[in-house]
Amino acid sequence: MGRRVYRTGNVEVDIGLQCVRRDGEVYHLRAQSFDALVYLIEHRGAIVGKEELVSRLWGDRAVTDNSLAQCMNDIRKALGDDPRQPRFLRTIPRSGYCFVSEVEAPAEEPPPEPGSAQPTPTPPRKSRTFRLLALCTGLAAVLVAGVFTLRFPNGKTMGELAWWRMDEGSGDRIHDSSGHGLQGTVHGPVHWVNDARGPTLEFGGISTFVEGKDARGLPVGNAPRTITAWVRHAAPLADSTSILHYGELTGGRMGAFGLALDPNGRVEVIGPPAQERSLASIRAADDQWHFVAMTYDGSSVHTFVDGSEDRHWTSPEPMNTGSSSGWNIGKYLLGGTPFRGAIRDVRVLGRALGQLELLALLRCTSGKADLRLAGGSYFFLPIYREGAVISESGEIANSGRDFGGVQIARAEGGCSVTSLRGADLGQNLEIHADLLVPTDGTHITTAGLYFRSRKAAPGDGLIGGTSAGYSVELESDGRVRVWRLNPQAVVAFRPAAPGFDAGAFHALDLDVRGEFLQARLDHVAMAFQYGNKVVTSVPLPPEWEHAEPRGHNQGTVGVTFRTESRGLIGGQRVRNFTVRMF
Repeated sequence: MGRRVYRTGNVEVDIGLQCVRRDGEVYHLRAQSFDALVYLIEHRGAIVGKEELVSRLWGDRAVTDNSLAQCMNDIRKALGDDPRQPRFLRTIPRSGYCFVSEVEAPAEEPPPEPGSAQPTPTPPRKSRTFRLLALCTGLAAVLVAGVFTLRFPNGKTMGELAWWRMDEGSGDRIHDSSGHGLQGTVHGPVHWVNDARGPTLEFGGISTFVEGKDARGLPVGNAPRTITAWVRHAAPLADSTSILHYGELTGGRMGAFGLALDPNGRVEVIGPPAQERSLASIRAADDQWHFVAMTYDGSSVHTFVDGSEDRHWTSPEPMNTGSSSGWNIGKYLLGGTPFRGAIRDVRVLGRALGQLELLALLRCTSGKADLRLAGGSYFFLPIYREGAVISESGEIANSGRDFGGVQIARAEGGCSVTSLRGADLGQNLEIHADLLVPTDGTHITTAGLYFRSRKAAPGDGLIGGTSAGYSVELESDGRVRVWRLNPQAVVAFRPAAPGFDAGAFHALDLDVRGEFLQARLDHVAMAFQYGNKVVTSVPLPPEWEHAEPRGHNQGTVGVTFRTESRGLIGGQRVRNFTVRMF
């Protein structure tokens, strides 16, 4: 296999060889420093917060600010960068760091010959160069969490390494939809049934399981990983039972790893060294479908049920997973009690997904539509850092006391992790929602509707960078502001309304046509202060087309929760969210 190489200025960052080449010299960084460099490159143009980097590099381990600063010093030394006049890495005071240099699309280099010396720099290929994604202005309050490349430092794709949909509907062969060729065979009675989700393989709890002889390519050693699956286990459950188990059992070595249900129906992670088992109250063995997941970032294990974190702990020592004994779905590699019920959509990834990615995957694969529009069925993709909680009735609530929201997305690519992005709903729209913006008498909250923005990934901060579009936001005092997302500014507003009831829902209706916006609050047309004029039609010029870098108006629509009192108040809610496209 080839190696992935980023080129920026006179520097090459070789992910395959884990080194930096500059002006004929080769620099080998410490593991954390190199991972930090690649992470910053992959989020180039975005302000990456210090807490995010520390979590990425060290997990839950306690480290000092000096540890992160030393990583940045290592990176600057390898790049030949001057922090006083940065060409590559800029420090954003009190916030984090931003990679500000243009980066070519990662090129594929041939592997070095065995025994050869370190490769010397090669002339840049004639590949398309990505424009700088942002200028890293002072929007330190909002961190963009989108991912812009498909490779990570370990050389593995950010998408699925294995993906068994388990929806064949007939036969005894289970296919790997990731494209990596990890096919499986059903052993025991083969019983396919149809439910609301389509064809499903039933596990009888006696002898049916799926076996794969080849586990090459799955995360081994102490590598980060994620396992997700939809399960429906028959109640009651009398013994622990495996969902997915893979690894190595030969030579006296126990190097297997997996996701399972304990005898009480709670999610547990199976793998050396001895781990704490889940003791939380969430049970997934009740004859209902549940989305279960585990993540491991190299030190910390997290388990999730239906998008909610079930338990997390720090592994007392590194994992030692192997791959020689293949993999099983529905049964441990060494036997034990087989699964009784149904398993589908089992995925393995070579990185620890964030909770917002897991929530997006849950909503995309649930089989339920959050919205049905003229263009088909859509789901709510969580954005910002906090994301949002979506109820069974479709109400969207701020899940914390910080920025949050959703973007309307459409299930594409079978809901592959790399396809979880917002959908283009067009430029001319009618948007309606009922908004609740509570106050505690001192602090106010904000909820609003945005349009004509970029296709966001789960957790995308949305503001700045290559964003575009406008947001119309209602505050707890009745003020309504029309924000331009890029370059960020309030372009029009309606003053606060005396006697405004912040404890009630208020209907907000937007009519967006061409370069003008008209809006109604509680079914009454609003007049806005626009410069020195009062207007009922607010101009919407595409100023982002003249920004550097140019903004991306990809026709996306969503809900945004903001607050000027971050960490102090939340509780915004949105219901009856609808969009009409024309």
